[in-house]
Amino acid sequence: MSDGEKRKLPALYGTWANEDRVVGYCLRHRAYVTVTQMKEKECLRKNCRAFRRRAHPLWEQRKRSKEIRRRKREEGIPPWERVEPKKSES
Repeated sequence: MSDGEKRKLPALYGTWANEDRVVGYCLRHRAYVTVTQMKEKECLRKNCRAFRRRAHPLWEQRKRSKEIRRRKREEGIPPWERVEPKKSES
């Protein structure tokens, strides 16, 4: 496989997905799952026990969004107002 060629993984519905688009793996279907497929199957809403997360930037983005929503709720800021995430002191 050349450097420019991305590795393809078997995904749901008999399709193939680029490795960088895969966000998880379904133990029940024995296939990798993309963001679109995960939303369509509602894996997170159902809290599916067969779904396993893989390292992907989506999970960090979701974590930041949850933090912002939590801060808005705690501080009484309307949902439509923009709030920047707090910088973590590392």
